[in-house]
Amino acid sequence: SAITVLACWALILGFPFPNNPDPLMGASGTIASVLVGFLATAKAVILGITGSEVFKKLKAAGYSNLLFSYLSQAVFGGIVLLVVSTFGFFFPRQPPPLWFQYLWVMAAATAILLYVRITRLLFTLIEKA
Repeated sequence: SAITVLACWALILGFPFPNNPDPLMGASGTIASVLVGFLATAKAVILGITGSEVFKKLKAAGYSNLLFSYLSQAVFGGIVLLVVSTFGFFFPRQPPPLWFQYLWVMAAATAILLYVRITRLLFTLIEKA
């Protein structure tokens, strides 16, 4: 979980964070945008296969709502990372305060973990189609 990632970052790695985080904020904002775009496209693809036998079985088993819930959580996680990364550009001093570093690590870990979860499910769905 993201808390495990935060604990590893803090306890094992010793809170490493760049003195000038602007490149990191820019890169993580770009990555978050790509993740959100991919997930929005994935949702469109899923909606396009709602007539398939695999999706009908998924819906009959009651898992379609869970799939869409996971997808929306991943999109929301990507948007949160994008907002946090954008916010990181506005700190007047370098490096940003420790509370922001915690927030960024948690947002990044959450977005990545949610993305991995939904991607694994989507690949499983594609394999069954």
